[in-house]
Parts: sequence; C-alpha cells; structure tokens
Amino acid sequence: MVRSGPPSSVRMMNRASDIPGAPPRWIEVVLVAGVWLLVMAVALIYRALDPAVFMRIHRSIIVRLDAIDAMHTSAGGDYAVQLRDGVRLKVARGRREELVERLRGGG
Repeated sequence: MVRSGPPSSVRMMNRASDIPGAPPRWIEVVLVAGVWLLVMAVALIYRALDPAVFMRIHRSIIVRLDAIDAMHTSAGGDYAVQLRDGVRLKVARGRREELVERLRGGG
C-alpha cells in the first residue's frame, strides 16, 4: 500500500520500446514517493479514480487537477499542462475546453 498520497499523473505507453523489457501495455503512475509501473488499461484505472479530482487530458494521460501548475500553448495551437514538479503533459485538443473549465472551478 502506498501512503504517499494520490498520484499527480497517470500515463500510459503502448510501445514496449519505451522501456526496455517492459510489457507492451503499461501505465506509469507518478507519486510523491516515486514512479510505479502497472499493467492495466487506462480506462480501467480512470474508472477507479475520483472524477472530481482527476481528468483524462489525453487518451493516454490522466492527471490530478490540483497538481497542474500552468497551461501552455504552442505556436501550432497544441496545449500542454505543466505539473508542479515541472513535468509537461500533452493535452488533447478535444479535452482542452473541459480542462480549462475545470481548472477555473466550473466543472
């Protein structure tokens, strides 16, 4: 059991080449205490998380909303969030409006 608090982000990678020797479908869970690798579908873990606290910002990324420090836009119109620990995560275009609304406290 991890007692360091809920994750700040959950990311899924589908390619085994991302980590040598990793299974073809793994999830990286980033905690204060470190990084954990799990083998499960993102949809399955997302259903287990509190939707008031977490949001799926990309098909392969779930983030804890209060871990977001800033939102960035590139010249090409792509969006990313920056977590308090400095990690940047891509935001899907179709999830941007909901994310902005939720960060403003509207949803």
